[in-house]
Amino acid sequence: FLWVYSIDLSSNTNLTILELGNTGDGQTNKMTSIDLTNNVSLDRITLGNIGLTSIDLSKNINLTNLYLSGNQLTSLDVSNNSELKSIYASLNQIPSLDFTNNTKLLFLELQVLGLTSLDVSNSPDLISLYVRNNQLNSLDVSNNNKLTTLYADIQTANLSCIQVSTSQLANIPSDWIKDESAEYLTECIVCRTDSNISFGSLI
Repeated sequence: FLWVYSIDLSSNTNLTILELGNTGDGQTNKMTSIDLTNNVSLDRITLGNIGLTSIDLSKNINLTNLYLSGNQLTSLDVSNNSELKSIYASLNQIPSLDFTNNTKLLFLELQVLGLTSLDVSNSPDLISLYVRNNQLNSLDVSNNNKLTTLYADIQTANLSCIQVSTSQLANIPSDWIKDESAEYLTECIVCRTDSNISFGSLI
């Protein structure tokens, strides 16, 4: 086998599909970074399990499918990728993600990331959401009325409530999985355990 450790794609401006990694845990290419700024026509990127520590997707505005699972990413900016429909980013080290501009998302796999919060309210067409094994203490899917698959169990934090809409609560899909300690409610109240006392004293 010949493994790739670096690659120059700057002249491949018409490239639409890039597959340099795999979607499993087998042997694959190894590179900590890759320059895709000239590849503005990319529609699908598969760079799983190659050791990426960072990636710039700001120029890849036509991207619809992104697979980055099994890397060493600590952040991921998809704010310029409004055409995205699916994102696989499990098994990285990303505590927060912003999907405000990703209104066309259908599929999210974000497992074992260390996620502490997640906002998918701007992705009303979302069908599948996998957020197993994170550190979520709140989750709101009340704006995701097309959501048929939800895996939100094995949370290391206290995810006691998953906020849903009235119609969702009346008919929870069979493919929704949560920890036994969590409840589906139409309104969640997250209590803070920290305090900040500026004046006076406690007796």
